[in-house]
Amino acid sequence: MDTIPMSLCNLLIDRKVVKVGVGIKKDCEYLEECDLPTKSALDLRFVAKLTGAKAQNLAEMYKAVVGGTLTKDLQLIRSDWEADTLTPKQVQYAADDAKAGIEIYKALSNKVSDVKVFEKYYDMDYVPRSHNDLGSVASDECCLQ
Repeated sequence: MDTIPMSLCNLLIDRKVVKVGVGIKKDCEYLEECDLPTKSALDLRFVAKLTGAKAQNLAEMYKAVVGGTLTKDLQLIRSDWEADTLTPKQVQYAADDAKAGIEIYKALSNKVSDVKVFEKYYDMDYVPRSHNDLGSVASDECCLQ
């Protein structure tokens, strides 16, 4: 793909749309390297800690929080994700991961609704170290702004 659809660019920078994942920092870094800034990114491990749930990988968190199963095929995980065209299996794998993240987020956010953390920190942006003027932040993170 030579160009990124404007609809995807707009989605990534829309602060009203929370982008969730486990270890989402790496995704944010990769997108930043491709000149695609990401606003409102949230690592689900942060929300899990607020609920007392053990922070873990996506498949384990999906099973513990939602009760579902994610298939993790090592051959598929190690396949060429930078190919010009993804295989149907890669597309399905990515869609399953995205759907699992959304389901986990919904389940965990219901558990922390009394905490009110999202009212105060609704603007969660990935801040690359080179653009970060907060000296107290030790590493590139999806930081609460």
